[in-house]
Amino acid sequence: MKKAIVILLIFSASLFAQNSYYTAFGFGIESPSSPARNLGMAGTGAAMTDSIALNTINPALWTNFFTTSLQGQIYSSNLSVTQTSSASNLTHFEGFAFKAPIGKRLGLALGMSPQTRSIGNMSFTDSTEYAGTMVDYQSVVKLVGGISSFYFGGGYRVNQNLSLGLKLDLLFGSYLVKTDTDFGVDGGWDSFFKKETTLGGSQLGLGFLWNFPKIGLNIAGVYEHPLGFEYTQILNYYYGEDDTLPTQTLEYPSSLRLAVSKKVLENISVNFDAQMGKVASSIFQKFYLFKPTDAKDPIYVGLGVEKRSEPYEMKNIWKLMALRGGIFYRTEPFYDSDPVKEKGVSFGVGFPFNKNQNRLDFAVVYSNRNGFLNQEIGTEKVLDFHLSITTGEIWFRRFSKR
Repeated sequence: MKKAIVILLIFSASLFAQNSYYTAFGFGIESPSSPARNLGMAGTGAAMTDSIALNTINPALWTNFFTTSLQGQIYSSNLSVTQTSSASNLTHFEGFAFKAPIGKRLGLALGMSPQTRSIGNMSFTDSTEYAGTMVDYQSVVKLVGGISSFYFGGGYRVNQNLSLGLKLDLLFGSYLVKTDTDFGVDGGWDSFFKKETTLGGSQLGLGFLWNFPKIGLNIAGVYEHPLGFEYTQILNYYYGEDDTLPTQTLEYPSSLRLAVSKKVLENISVNFDAQMGKVASSIFQKFYLFKPTDAKDPIYVGLGVEKRSEPYEMKNIWKLMALRGGIFYRTEPFYDSDPVKEKGVSFGVGFPFNKNQNRLDFAVVYSNRNGFLNQEIGTEKVLDFHLSITTGEIWFRRFSKR
């Protein structure tokens, strides 16, 4: 076959339901799975306790809950690209979480959240030899899928200064890639190819929180280690018989996050989080959606600040409202001549209600994403809106005089 690619990924006039042009690589684009409170602080807060909503980042914080609560979250993502006039909007359910205090030292939690998402349309042109003649063709690739997690675990407060946490993630997901091909580029589809991938596995998360109340300092860490991961693919051809490939094992990425939270004023805290992932160098040569790529350990660093709410100042909106902000930088694990880098800023607010047992959190995140497709598409500009509501009551909790 003689390659004569005019555009490797045609970025057509409309970005219909697409979350990124990089969505077809690796496992797809990482989906925001942190609570809206943390996203308002640029994704930081692994060392920041929360007695109302569940901080899903660190299981060591799953203790000393004030309420038994249920929380849900949605987000809207808006994508624009500098070298096209296209724009796209996606709205997704971002997961739920449930938590409950069990005694004075123990808390339990469970929930579900997306890990990666792949949604998009791409096309490319090429030519092939048929009966001694070169024939042009156009293929349109449609992709949808992703990986989600159902998690459960608990946190235990060892003493006034130290808390430990453990959680188990059950990972599951699927991808559907369908390619329609037009031979001769005459406007009619002559064949198709579908690849269906189902995958699943598990991951163990360990966390700690070391608290220094006299100086208002928290230090935390979270390590996530895969326990096993595998996938199966079914190939569906327009011509010929379908084929189910043998189940393959895969080394799912691990990660380590370290975090610090420091109270700088009575109601203002500053957070710094840093995370590094570990991926096998050949993982995306073995597993890929559109084309194989290299892999590189991803990183994340974020700096966030929060002015906490004073819930008993109900008549003063400034004191009642929590204000948040932050900046961050992160990279994706897939790599092809250049890493995919994203940097951004965030802003968030929080409003407690119902006697400080419930809370509404809202976050706005704006970022620029650059990578190995820069020459074709330029910079991706992403604007995300996140809304979370936590409803709870004082159940299963005993109070004693001190």
